[in-house]
Amino acid sequence: MRRIWVCRVPQLTPRRLRPLAHALRDRVLGEVLGEDCRWAPDARGKPQVLHPGGWHMSLSHSRDAVALMLAEQPAGIDIEPRARKARWAALARRQFHADECAQLEAQAASGFASAALALWTAKEAWAKASGEGVVGMARAPSLRWQDGRWALPAGHADSLQQFLLWDEMVVSVYLMHSAVQALDWVCLSARAQDGVWCFEPTLPCPVAEFRA
Repeated sequence: MRRIWVCRVPQLTPRRLRPLAHALRDRVLGEVLGEDCRWAPDARGKPQVLHPGGWHMSLSHSRDAVALMLAEQPAGIDIEPRARKARWAALARRQFHADECAQLEAQAASGFASAALALWTAKEAWAKASGEGVVGMARAPSLRWQDGRWALPAGHADSLQQFLLWDEMVVSVYLMHSAVQALDWVCLSARAQDGVWCFEPTLPCPVAEFRA
């Protein structure tokens, strides 16, 4: 199984975003893996499913959206607002490979930020899947810009997919030791009731392939 749950609460304050993410994690783990599911962060902070065995999870949240992934192999997910502002040129020099920087510089000025953001989400997803974290990002595979999104070199054993949610949020999904396969998306709405987050399915899930 490779399933992703996404939830968005417009105008959510940053203070309430983390509790929403944790509530979604607890809801999904309890419903899918059972009430006796146990998890804990490893030494690098990566969440590990301890029981039942054979499962991997990744959680990401940004602005007013949360994404959680469960898979049967190491997986990482990262979600970022498409309009996120950053000093991308300086960040690229610090975090990206030289050939990736060259590919970014080849973009038109209007497309540089979009391509840089997509690359950042891909690197973050790899950092979560590998367990290396952001500090180990220099060891991530060098990616290539192709058809308006980032891709792994041909023949690579892992898979990378990039999506656009609600036409506003860029999502990268990285799967270790896996060919590209379809992902199962579950979109939820959320509301706070008596201090507890309640979730309801929302159809359809507004997901599309990312193109810069």
